[in-house]
Amino acid sequence: MRTLKKLHVTVFGLGLHGGGVSACKFCVAQGAHVTVTDLKTEHDLQKSLSQLKDLPIRYVLGTHKRRDFSCADIVIKNAAIATDHPLLRSAKWIESDLSLFFRFVHPETFVVTGSKGKSSTAALMHFILSRLYSHTYLAGNIGLSPLDLLYKKLPVNKLVLELSSFQIEDLYRIKKQKLVNTLPIIFQQPLKLNISTITFTNIYPDHMNRYGNMQKYIGAKKKIFSFPCPIQIYNYDNHYCRTIAQKQNANIFFFSKQQPTDKQTIVWSVGKRIWLKGENKALPNKGFLTRPCTLSITCAATAGLIAYGIPAHILITYLPQFTGIAHRMEHLGTWKGRTFYNDTTASIPHATYWGVKNFHQPVILITGGTDKNIDFSLFTDIAQKVKLIFLIEGSASKKIASVLEHINYSFFGPYLSLDQAFVEAWEHSKNKDIILFSPASSSFEKYPNEFERGRHFRSLVHKLCM
Repeated sequence: MRTLKKLHVTVFGLGLHGGGVSACKFCVAQGAHVTVTDLKTEHDLQKSLSQLKDLPIRYVLGTHKRRDFSCADIVIKNAAIATDHPLLRSAKWIESDLSLFFRFVHPETFVVTGSKGKSSTAALMHFILSRLYSHTYLAGNIGLSPLDLLYKKLPVNKLVLELSSFQIEDLYRIKKQKLVNTLPIIFQQPLKLNISTITFTNIYPDHMNRYGNMQKYIGAKKKIFSFPCPIQIYNYDNHYCRTIAQKQNANIFFFSKQQPTDKQTIVWSVGKRIWLKGENKALPNKGFLTRPCTLSITCAATAGLIAYGIPAHILITYLPQFTGIAHRMEHLGTWKGRTFYNDTTASIPHATYWGVKNFHQPVILITGGTDKNIDFSLFTDIAQKVKLIFLIEGSASKKIASVLEHINYSFFGPYLSLDQAFVEAWEHSKNKDIILFSPASSSFEKYPNEFERGRHFRSLVHKLCM
């Protein structure tokens, strides 16, 4: 049954992360008349457009036309577009790729959100759940749209869903829309999510260029509670997480990097070992657990799984087998005694801080990029933990440079390109050094997204080692 047959659908922001492409494919397959509108040009969107060739889609690129919103039955909004965008006032009905998925199916859903570590935590939870339950998938802000699953007609029993604050805001607004009776029946009832657990990895200042202050940023995260979340897992060491947890009427559990003094902490770490409540020995320190920056991720994912009811022996079996995911403290190899890590998704100073803190060898840090109206004073502490800092030109780099100059720290750069910074970092490195790419900022002044930035760094390492 093609529920969207003959409906006029406008995809607002095709983007490069897959959500827009998935929405187009699904809506065309459903028989809708699809229009794509994006301020980016055909050249900018080539990667996404190549996946839609031969599909009957109308494109309006480089501009927007109000009639594409006022005349559409449904506007599917890209999460990167602000919820108060003026053109959305002309829309009769708004959806996102995520909300559209949940109109059709309601799998048991495991939500992961926070400021940093979301993707790795969600991927680790999915890795273990998929070995226990058939038709278990990973989707959301990790760059995988669940609409792909519907498009491919795959049965979905369980879904691990990484959610950004932008995506949560969209789901909240869509749920709160005034219902209309001119659309198919699946749109004539409030949006529902079948959330089993929600895990908050941490909350740090992020996206201040959109929210302006922490209160609004945290408020966006808390909108997920407009959907029932019966089991909630929080980072006990994070003040913002504890504050949110105190006000929730749910089954609350914590994970921590310190020995617990309360009954709600079910996973914690001591040194480099992870302990589970009720177990008389730590998790085996092997495989994924031996890599830098894995303690918090493992604690968060493990707490979510234990709270759901996964027994300890299952975790002991599968945790060491997880290999991590690309662009998140990604180990790229060792060459002439230097070891390279790609942490391009470290887009706030706190992520870079925790990254450098986990190394015991000398760290040469390549950092900098586009500012999100964030405070970079944490570089006072970061500078004390690294051997050398190489800055890439960008609006964030100016603020980082100002902090470093204030403490009389000598840095290199800013360089016009990552290529130049990488060459200089290599030439100043010595045997047993770590060369870490951790930008502490976004990428938009030089790259379409952080993943392209990470792929560029990876290519530089591979070229050097060939």
